[in-house]
Amino acid sequence: MIAPIVAALLSLSIGSYSQEQEAQAPTSVELTRVWTTGEAQDYILELSMESGAFEGEKIEGVVEFTVKVLEARSGGEASVRTSVKKLTLKLGGQEIPDMEPPEPIEAVFGPNGLPKNLVLDNPDDPLGMVLPALFVPAVGVKVGDEFKVDWASEDGAITLKGGGKLTATGRLYEEHVARLTMQIKAEGKDLPTGDFELVTYVNSQTRKLVKAEGTLVGEDPDAGKMTVKFVIRKVRDV
Repeated sequence: MIAPIVAALLSLSIGSYSQEQEAQAPTSVELTRVWTTGEAQDYILELSMESGAFEGEKIEGVVEFTVKVLEARSGGEASVRTSVKKLTLKLGGQEIPDMEPPEPIEAVFGPNGLPKNLVLDNPDDPLGMVLPALFVPAVGVKVGDEFKVDWASEDGAITLKGGGKLTATGRLYEEHVARLTMQIKAEGKDLPTGDFELVTYVNSQTRKLVKAEGTLVGEDPDAGKMTVKFVIRKVRDV
């Protein structure tokens, strides 16, 4: 479905703001995804998975992929293409040879930052296992306030339930972001089912994902019980 390896450099330090920065920080953020035609962003997903199905061997991998907005639509929707440029997988430290990137996937995404319907006939979707990391609640939230997670794809393939909190705003890399912490239970058919612990950073203006760190503890139809740790980070233009 995707790839694995643990990583991440947390360059936003919430506790390091000066008083002047705190005074200038917005007290609330409209956490609805804003799509712009032609917008494109390269990402790197690093993921590590442990499962009894692999006899104690750890699966690690790296996925380099691009998310491009083909067309922004009314109602907060957009036609989006996800393309995997490079896929590397290791089992027990040994690289699995001849890993070919899957074909690009096009889908309609909504104001929550998620695809309205899932392309379940393509098991190589790079976002399939870490889908909840893209979620935004599509409501205005004050810093320090909690929000509800209650979302389902229109095809019934997955439901997300839980809650989150807008913990801070500040700068990460070269842009202003909102920092969200979320606890989400994902349930669905043909997709991993389990509990996500997430810390995500989204652009304060567009709510585009800038970085996510997460852990999934759950069960997969093929892998059985598993623990997955992952980081998604944008490729910087510097």
